[in-house]
Amino acid sequence: MSGPTIFISAYRNFSIRYILYSDIFKVLKESGLEIVIFVKDKDVGYYQEKLGSENVTVVPILYDHVMNLLKSNRLSRFFVLIRKFMSGSTSEQVNVTDKARLYQYTKEIPTRPVTYLKFQIIRFLATVGNRWLAARRILVALESRIFNGRIYNKYFFKHNPQILIISSLGYMIDPYLMRAAKRFGCRIISIVHSWDNTSGKDYRGGEPNYVIAWNEIMKKEINIFHDFPEERIHVGGVAHWDFYFNNRIRPRQKEDFLKSYGLSENRKIIFYGLSNARWFPRSFDVIEIILKEITWI
Repeated sequence: MSGPTIFISAYRNFSIRYILYSDIFKVLKESGLEIVIFVKDKDVGYYQEKLGSENVTVVPILYDHVMNLLKSNRLSRFFVLIRKFMSGSTSEQVNVTDKARLYQYTKEIPTRPVTYLKFQIIRFLATVGNRWLAARRILVALESRIFNGRIYNKYFFKHNPQILIISSLGYMIDPYLMRAAKRFGCRIISIVHSWDNTSGKDYRGGEPNYVIAWNEIMKKEINIFHDFPEERIHVGGVAHWDFYFNNRIRPRQKEDFLKSYGLSENRKIIFYGLSNARWFPRSFDVIEIILKEITWI
């Protein structure tokens, strides 16, 4: 490839919707830059056919391999668990997710002496990290040095990218790619893809150069919980909601909607949007409760 190259990590369904099916990807593609998109290995063929072009190439993120590295290595799990219970804070703003998650793990941790001792060490280090910025930086720097993402070296040698766009601050497998980018002098732009990522995910395991947030609340959480400089955070709105405001989507008339689903105009309608049943099976309980409470006339 010749000319400037951008890496886009979009292996999550959220990332695909937020980056690849929004104007972010459209604008980048039309700019003429060389773009390399990372997706899950089994999806490469599909997205190469759907999105690939003269300046767009789709490659595997090596998801299963890196997840295995992340989960099978005890030291790796050790660092990840510390970051799960650790955040920056101020006297006015504390990330209560850390406390809730710590409580959950405390109740679920096996009582075997060795496992219990390891957990207490993790808990102690997370407590130290919660209190001191220097401790957080040392822990992440040490983790980054040991688990530096060299599995991705081949991509950087081949494509020599100038920018990596990634949809998190560095949790799950993302830190591996971010750390590789850092070693190769590739700038990192984190585009946070979901409203809860800045408070509900791990303390960042990577070091972005720039972060794009949804709103001022998210910006504040990135600044405080993740110790990221305020001047390097841009509030850019919600990319995959743009079509609600740029006239690309035109809602149907109510009459057409009712007719297409065989609904009566003479009855009141309750719309309940279900989340993924695999992750939220209790959603159906809500439907049962609603049905039981309805009084038919």
